[in-house]
Amino acid sequence: MQLMRFWKKVLASVTVGVLCVSGVGLSGVESVQESVGTVLSASAYDGTYEGLHYNVTDTGEIEIAKCNKDAATVVNIPTEIDGKPVTSIGKHAFSGFSLTEITIPDSVASIGEYAFYGCTSLTEITIPDSVTSIGDCSFWGCTSLTEITLPDSVTYIGYKAFLDTPWLKIKQAENPLVIVNHILIDGTTCTGSVSIPSGVTSIGVWAFDGCISLTEITIPDSVTSIGWYAFDECISLTKITIPDSVTSIGGRAFDGCISLTEITIPDSVTSIESTFEGCTSLTEITIPNSVTSIGYYTFSDCTRLTKITIPDSVTSIG
Repeated sequence: MQLMRFWKKVLASVTVGVLCVSGVGLSGVESVQESVGTVLSASAYDGTYEGLHYNVTDTGEIEIAKCNKDAATVVNIPTEIDGKPVTSIGKHAFSGFSLTEITIPDSVASIGEYAFYGCTSLTEITIPDSVTSIGDCSFWGCTSLTEITLPDSVTYIGYKAFLDTPWLKIKQAENPLVIVNHILIDGTTCTGSVSIPSGVTSIGVWAFDGCISLTEITIPDSVTSIGWYAFDECISLTKITIPDSVTSIGGRAFDGCISLTEITIPDSVTSIESTFEGCTSLTEITIPNSVTSIGYYTFSDCTRLTKITIPDSVTSIG
C-alpha cells in the first residue's frame, strides 16, 4: 500500500517526476534496469576500469557510472583512475546487480540516486567518512542488507534511501523515530502523540508518509526544515506545533492530512507551495508577514477552509 501511494505521488509530482521508473517495488527492478540500460547504451562512457564504466566530470574527477554486469559480484572501487580521484557513484550505477560485497574508497563524496537499488544479495556496507550525500532511493530494495555503517560526515540522506532493507526494520524496532546524524529519515511506524527529540535538525522527505496512526506531533526548535511530503496522508493527524526555528516547509508537506484542523506557520518561513493540499478539515489559517510567495495548489481541496489571512508581504500567488 505504501509503495502504491509512493509511486502515485512520484508520478504526480513534477519535482520527482524525472525518476525513470516503470515498475512498482522490487517487481519493477527489471523494468528499471531495462529503461536505464537503454539510455546508457546510447551514450558513450569516458572509460572503463576493471569492469567499472566511468565518466570524467567538468572538474576532472571520476564518477562511477555503471558496472559490467559480469563483474558485479565483488567490487572494489579504486581511489583514483588514471591519476584522477573517484569522488562519486552515479545514478543507477549498480542498480539491480548481484553484488555481494563492495568497497567504497574514502575519496567518494556522494552516492547517487538508486545507486544500489534492488541489490538483493548485498548484506552489509561501510560508507567512508568522506561521503556527505546519499541520494534518493539509493539502497531501496536491498532486501538482505542488515548492516550499514554511516559516518558523521553524511549531511544529506535522500527520500526512501533505505526502504525495504532489514537495516531499516531493525532501526524501526529499536525506535520508531529513525534518526541519522540529526536527520529524521523515517517515522512511518509511529502511533499516537509523538515528540521529536531535541537535536534533530531536519525532517526528511516522506519521513512520516502514510503514518495513519499518528495523531499529534511536536517539533523541537532545533529543526530548521521540513521536507517534501513529510507528513503525506497522515490521516489521523489533528495537531502539529511548528517552531520559529523552521525556515523551510517543503511542498505537499501536509498533503492529505484530512484530520488536521489547525496549524500555525512560523514567521521564519518565507514561502509555501502546495503545502496544505487536501487538508479537508482545515477551517482557517493565518499566513505570517515573513511569507512572500504562495505557490500553486497550496490550499487545493481544502474544502472547509473559510478564512485565510494573507499579509501585504506576499508578492506572488501561484
